[in-house]
Amino acid sequence: MRRFYPSRNPFPYQGALSVADEELPESEKEFDSTPTLPLAPVARLVTLTQEYLDRFDPIQKKRGQIVALRGEAGTGKTHTIHYAQRVTYRPKGSPAGQLPVQLYASADSPDFFRIYVSLLTGIDLETMRGIGERFTAVLTGEELDPHGGTSDRVANTLREDPDQAQRLFAEGAVERGKIEERQEEELRKVSGGAGEDLRRALPFLSASPAMAETAFKWVTGQAVSAEQIRQLGVSGPMTAEVARAALRLFARVFRRAGRPLILCIDQYENLIDSADAKANAANIGWIQNLMDDAAAENGMVVISGNEKAWRELPGYIQSRVPDLNLITLQAWSPSEIEQVISLYLHPFDQISEQPGEDDLFPFTKGATLRMCEYSGGNIRRVLQVAAAVFDKAQTGELLIEPVVVESVLLTGSRMFFTESSVRAEIKQIILEQTLPFTTEAEVYDSRIDFCISGPDGHPRLLVMVSKAIFYADEADTALRHLDLIRKLQYHKDPARFLLVVLGYVSPQVTPRLLPFVHELIVYRADTFRGNFTNALKHMPPVISLSSPSPKVLESFEKQIQVLQSSIEDLRRERQWEQQQLEHNSLGLLSRQEAKRDVWRGIRTGWAEERAKLEDRISAKHAEYRLRDQQEMEALRARSERELWIRVGSQVLFASVLLAGAMLLWFQIFYRRLEALNQLVWIGTALGGLVASVALARFFQGSAYRELTASVSSRSELDRLASAYNLRKGADRRSVVRGLRASNPHLRYASALVAADRGVDQEQISAALASERSAIVRQALAYSLARRYNQISFWSKGTRADVALEVGYYIEEAGSHPDEFPPGSGFRVLACLRSPDISPATLAEQLAKSIGIAGNEDAVSVAFRGGLTASNVSVTAQWSDFEVRQASALLNPEDERSITSQYNLKSIATLKEMYLFFRQIEFVRSRDETYGRL
Repeated sequence: MRRFYPSRNPFPYQGALSVADEELPESEKEFDSTPTLPLAPVARLVTLTQEYLDRFDPIQKKRGQIVALRGEAGTGKTHTIHYAQRVTYRPKGSPAGQLPVQLYASADSPDFFRIYVSLLTGIDLETMRGIGERFTAVLTGEELDPHGGTSDRVANTLREDPDQAQRLFAEGAVERGKIEERQEEELRKVSGGAGEDLRRALPFLSASPAMAETAFKWVTGQAVSAEQIRQLGVSGPMTAEVARAALRLFARVFRRAGRPLILCIDQYENLIDSADAKANAANIGWIQNLMDDAAAENGMVVISGNEKAWRELPGYIQSRVPDLNLITLQAWSPSEIEQVISLYLHPFDQISEQPGEDDLFPFTKGATLRMCEYSGGNIRRVLQVAAAVFDKAQTGELLIEPVVVESVLLTGSRMFFTESSVRAEIKQIILEQTLPFTTEAEVYDSRIDFCISGPDGHPRLLVMVSKAIFYADEADTALRHLDLIRKLQYHKDPARFLLVVLGYVSPQVTPRLLPFVHELIVYRADTFRGNFTNALKHMPPVISLSSPSPKVLESFEKQIQVLQSSIEDLRRERQWEQQQLEHNSLGLLSRQEAKRDVWRGIRTGWAEERAKLEDRISAKHAEYRLRDQQEMEALRARSERELWIRVGSQVLFASVLLAGAMLLWFQIFYRRLEALNQLVWIGTALGGLVASVALARFFQGSAYRELTASVSSRSELDRLASAYNLRKGADRRSVVRGLRASNPHLRYASALVAADRGVDQEQISAALASERSAIVRQALAYSLARRYNQISFWSKGTRADVALEVGYYIEEAGSHPDEFPPGSGFRVLACLRSPDISPATLAEQLAKSIGIAGNEDAVSVAFRGGLTASNVSVTAQWSDFEVRQASALLNPEDERSITSQYNLKSIATLKEMYLFFRQIEFVRSRDETYGRL
């Protein structure tokens, strides 16, 4: 893996994940992905989900699945659920209609109803209506053969094609009333007395759109008005009692409809461990019922909570989770943390199970171990520390060593601790409990950190503070603890032994001491005080121990020797690893320093050059924006002049005709009328004609007048166009007329809503081909993309000066890159916006798009890092011609380039790609030994 210093921080600052994904800015969406290390808990949940889907059967019951995740906060429980939900499952022999409906809720309080509402946000009205149609189709199949042996086969056929049931109703083969009676009866059996309102509301899901929307809101626990409640015929808003019946009912209906239902309840500790004991008991009963209903109706339930919550669940609930379905998430090991650091640094690469220094760069192995120590192996804290440390080191492109980690944590972090600070905290807690104690006491030739005495002065509790610094040190410390444990046993000493471990606890060493110590507390700043105080309060009284029998001593000694032997083997292994780490770190430091000296001058020069380029790009985009606005204003002013010329000509022509007609009329019928009076009559008529024209213009409305007037900015035009469309309530015919209007502002307003008003592709394409305003062309391209997901018409007579508006179509439609030739800016844009391009294949597709296929690793650098002394060599495989060609393709100063389209959503990314290739040119012009082999 090649080294490079990322140009932006790849680590999440919060280090936590919510399944309800945060909305990202448009400029970041093309790179948004949550790196996932497929460790055992993740793989196990995916496997269990796949097994559940494989055995799902809409006819046979009791094929459900119950899974429980347990682990402390920050160990990755929510991320595990999130990853499992994103997997594309392929149930054996199941059609697309049987793909699972997955609902998730995080319990932030003991309020069950909030959980219900949160769960139901994961389903939409169309899905619910589709399930209802399939359920009705199944009942129809059973009605066709209520006593025969073919009902299941017929029901399956209708389930996969619910439209056939509607045809049976239309043909009179089945009476709709009987089906409704069957449906009512089944719903009553499942929901019981609490489901009366459900049975009234659910049929409205297949009613008119307005009533269906109202019923959906009520069923999902959303607010509905008193009038809507009256229309549904229900007794009131959804309640917790009805919600429990609804979940039971959904389990049955989903199974009958052939749709697997997966319910995920995260942080369930908040449901059963609140201050409200009554609510806790009720929620424990609800969890039990949910598991039972899911198992019976072929649903899947996943609950996730901390260790305490699992321990506090009654045994009859724990027994409902098979041993193989209990997934425990523990503190992450140093090697796993190295893998996840490497994964965030290189999200598109294959991650080694044993990352090397190159994989972790700019982090050293020592730095990752130190982060593991202070976080206690908690992956959330590790990522938080990594984000903060990277921010500090990035400015000077520092090598991230343990001292950098400590300097960051020292500045106000709650995670930072030292042995002395922990000892001081322990001393303070003991003093608060008014217990007699001594420090640094000698007990059986072993130095004890804190010795708490009983009333008779004899040691009652021995407290040892052990700092977990990995490698041989942890093994040495464990061996010393074993020696003390052996002496306590042989001297039949009643004192209890409490071990406080600072930082990370490796599964290979410290947990093996658990059978031989009375209590082990892993130090966490947020939980230690409570845990240690609780241990002090629950010390048993001092009692004299009887001498252990020789047989007991022999068994104890064997156990100690086996454990001692395995720890000594591990110590030797870790001593060798420590030596290798120190050797590699020294070599890395010397090489990095030499590179940094040479690169410093180039980096300073490029910063100045980049600033100039960015200023030029901004100025050019401003020029393009002003040009387009002036172009539209010129077209608007011209249309206004032409309008008044046409109106004036028409008024003049009409006036001449009117005056001639009146003179002729006066000569024939009113010869005696004086000439002066005739002129007065004619003048009055002509004035009325002019006034009528002016009034016709006025009565077109203020929205029309404001829209057709001059505007000062694009945002003002958008506001006026929206107001015009809203007030006019434009239908399809008026929008088509608007697309043909001479005023470009009217054409722009119509372009914004053309697709929404049902204007067909040919008419929008024709308007686009003939449009003279670039701003209107952009709106037309967006309008096309919102309704028509095909691109072939671009090559059918579309004018050459419209070609760049393809970019705006691609932004909205997500066209596939293969629709454009290599070396095309459109293909580059399609790679960034296409939903068919995954993060793993993005680099390869971009390389082909730019016209330099085979160099995908180097293209990845532009997105994940930026050019530095550490990674500049990856560009050596490009010739000077290829680099200049890529720069020219993405040059914003070229009006023919896709990056000249300043309103593209991906314009920031395209600009960064352009600057990346310009940086390569700059480096090669300064020192031709860089960037080439």
